[in-house]
Amino acid sequence: MMHNRLVSATLAYSLALLTVSLFLPYSIYGQGNWQSQAEAEVMAATQVGKLLELSQAAATRA
Repeated sequence: MMHNRLVSATLAYSLALLTVSLFLPYSIYGQGNWQSQAEAEVMAATQVGKLLELSQAAATRA
């Protein structure tokens, strides 16, 4: 049972990571501003870091 929770947590993390990495930068790149691109990369990295922390917490609880 714990294995299923770990797998589902890992899949949820992977999906969230993919979504953030694909769509968050492009939503800001669309403004055509180089500074905004740099900000988007920082925001994406921050979100990925938060997701990683959450997934690790979920894995330790599972």
